[in-house]
Amino acid sequence: MVKFIILEDEPAALRRIKRLIREIRPEYTLVGDADNIADGVVLLNQHDCQLILSDIQLSDGLCFEIFEKTKNKIPVIFITAYNEYAIRTFDYNSIHYLVKPLVKEKLHKAINKFEEQKIIQLNLELHTYFKTGEFISNKKILSKIGNSTKVLEANKIAIIYFEDRITRAILFSGAKHYLDYSLNQLMGEFPSGLFYKINRQQIINKEVIKEIRKHPGNRLKVIPSVSIHADLIVSKEKTPDFKNWFQS
Repeated sequence: MVKFIILEDEPAALRRIKRLIREIRPEYTLVGDADNIADGVVLLNQHDCQLILSDIQLSDGLCFEIFEKTKNKIPVIFITAYNEYAIRTFDYNSIHYLVKPLVKEKLHKAINKFEEQKIIQLNLELHTYFKTGEFISNKKILSKIGNSTKVLEANKIAIIYFEDRITRAILFSGAKHYLDYSLNQLMGEFPSGLFYKINRQQIINKEVIKEIRKHPGNRLKVIPSVSIHADLIVSKEKTPDFKNWFQS
């Protein structure tokens, strides 16, 4: 059963959201609502829930302050009279962005999207997966693709890089995938003999190295056997250790 909360300062809008949720998902349970930042913080801290429906402009400020104070990780469906906050909501676990007046069909679509993505279950699976079992060279990791999850074999990953706030993997086959973990988290799981973090934004598989060239600033440039739009530059401070890793 999904438990949810509502953050809304307009009584009429609050009543409408409650009514539509009862019609769309009568099995969902409302555990509370708040119309201001202070009560919203208390609500999130005191109740376990799986979904938040939130207006952006509350009676005393923006709902984002609530999510920052509580370090919220719960999926949010934003319901607002303003459209200028759409991009910003991506920083706060946004599932969907609905503009008032709220339409039942659009809310239904947003609820379906929440259920299809199964964000909470996916995060739990990823956490459990990385915390159990001994890592071996052919260990598998999970990659989210739309509403599905694909299993990738670690030794088939050629390059991992962080760009535009997203971690991406390039396989030796040339296929590209999104990963839900940071580079440091992945390096904590990958076998150190096979993978190396050459700079803050790139990890490479030893098997992808086709050539190593000198680069300005006492750095090295890796020429890979797969195509990537960015240069693979070993940072200056990592160069000595990289040479030892490559030769080992």
